[in-house]
Amino acid sequence: MNNSFGQFRSGQLSEYLFPISYTVEDQTGQMKIGSNTGIFINKAVVPSNPFEAIDGNGKIQSYYIKYNIYKKKNIQQIIKVYLRNTNKNFDDMKYLKTVVIPAGETTDYSTFELVFFPNDSFSYNEIYFELQRSSLTDKNTINLFITKLDKVYNIIEFLEKTTENQMVIKKIKISSSPYLIFVVNGEPIKIGKTGKYETNDELKISSIGFIVLNNESFILDYQY
Repeated sequence: MNNSFGQFRSGQLSEYLFPISYTVEDQTGQMKIGSNTGIFINKAVVPSNPFEAIDGNGKIQSYYIKYNIYKKKNIQQIIKVYLRNTNKNFDDMKYLKTVVIPAGETTDYSTFELVFFPNDSFSYNEIYFELQRSSLTDKNTINLFITKLDKVYNIIEFLEKTTENQMVIKKIKISSSPYLIFVVNGEPIKIGKTGKYETNDELKISSIGFIVLNNESFILDYQY
């Protein structure tokens, strides 16, 4: 089978992330210690439309969130982050990550970022932040501030329009600003300080996105 080659430069598109409207809401949650159960207030980020695994073109859809969590004096916070579907008969939750916020001044905060892909046949309607508590008398809450919540654009959609070909990319080579984050088939990858990344084995790539926050530049060479 003949292979074709192409190149994409970051300047060919003006936007790589598309903002999502959302609200931040208090959510009640349960925690069980031994035979006792407590009710607590956690946080949820609720988008205007659910997070879907597949976009309108049948391709994998990824999302990006960046957020601050404010510190508490003399208290280390451990928070688990989930995707959650509250519309099912039972809460369906997909674990994303655990973050740790050290104790500190309440005006200070820790910043985190996360690329996620629902990877399920159904959608999720919130990102749920669950504070891990050591006792049922712990009534601390999460002071959460969202700085970005975006849908990641799949540049293969752009490549297919410009070449008028349905495209599955086999290999990629990227030259970029150091530490640029990109997404392949829903999986985030951070480029190292050399600014170089290359795949050796043939893959079936139907989705590539770039987390361009501050006009980071890159060149993508690809084989399809």
